[in-house]
Amino acid sequence: MAERTFSHEDQAFVERLDQASQCHMAWTRRVLRCALLRTSPGDDVLAEDAHARCDFGLWFRRNRERFETIDAATARHLEAQH
Repeated sequence: MAERTFSHEDQAFVERLDQASQCHMAWTRRVLRCALLRTSPGDDVLAEDAHARCDFGLWFRRNRERFETIDAATARHLEAQH
C-alpha cells in the first residue's frame, strides 16, 4: 500500500489540534485537582464563556470551517460537547 503524504498545511493543522487537545487535558486536570482540594480554579475556569477562552475552544472557533469540511458530524458533536 502506498504511503499517503500530507501537505504542510494539513500537518500544521493536526499539530495545532494536538497542542490544543493537550491544553484542554491540562485544563481538565486543573479542574479535577481543584475539586479534590476544594479550592477555586480561578475566574478563567468559572466564567460563563470559559469553554470559549481555553486554547482548544479558541483553536476550534478559528478552525471550525476546515474541521467541518473534514468531518461535519464530528465538528457539530464537538461543538455541542465542548
